[in-house]
Amino acid sequence: TTQLGKLRAKNGHPTPYNVRYFVLGNEMWNNVLDQGLSYEQVASQHVAFAKAMKVADPTIKIGFNLADDSLPYELFKPGFLELERTKAGLDFNDQILSRIKGYFDFVTYHIYADLATEGDGRESGWLTSGEWKLVMSQTYFYEKYKSYERRLEIAKKYNPDVEVVSDEYSGPLANLGGALFAADHIMHLLEKNYDGYGGYWNSGLFEPFTKFGLIQVL
Repeated sequence: TTQLGKLRAKNGHPTPYNVRYFVLGNEMWNNVLDQGLSYEQVASQHVAFAKAMKVADPTIKIGFNLADDSLPYELFKPGFLELERTKAGLDFNDQILSRIKGYFDFVTYHIYADLATEGDGRESGWLTSGEWKLVMSQTYFYEKYKSYERRLEIAKKYNPDVEVVSDEYSGPLANLGGALFAADHIMHLLEKNYDGYGGYWNSGLFEPFTKFGLIQVL
């Protein structure tokens, strides 16, 4: 009966999609660290939307996208921790979750396989053998350093019943190796019940100059 509902029906889907999970915002640390928004501004917007959406439908789930601060810092690229931007954002998750407590049901994380590589090989279309070893062993690193448990631990501080979701993940390149990494990693997450479900992000779909994702856009 609504304007958008009529448009949906006109486009071939007369019944509602019944979406249950909504993430409010995306990688909001960029807005805080690069665009000058305060934690209070980000949190107040989240709470305002969450309240209104729960009034419309109390059964839906509201989520927030956290920074993946779950690997030991020694694995990061050289100089990463010395960046002022990095220092300013190390407590992003606590800063946000303490302010939106009571207004989120799940948290999401993004997993990008080049986190600890230099990136030169990726830009030229290939990774060095050493970088590939690092990329393909990240599931091992997550297990060894209890990264999944760390993700859950911080969220449970503010919501004991929280769910964890990976809603962006990608292989290092749009080729068979990247596909194998992404498929193996998401199957591992679901098999171990670390995540409620896994979404998929292929940035090549929107940014043809990149080489992330399972599908390369030509």
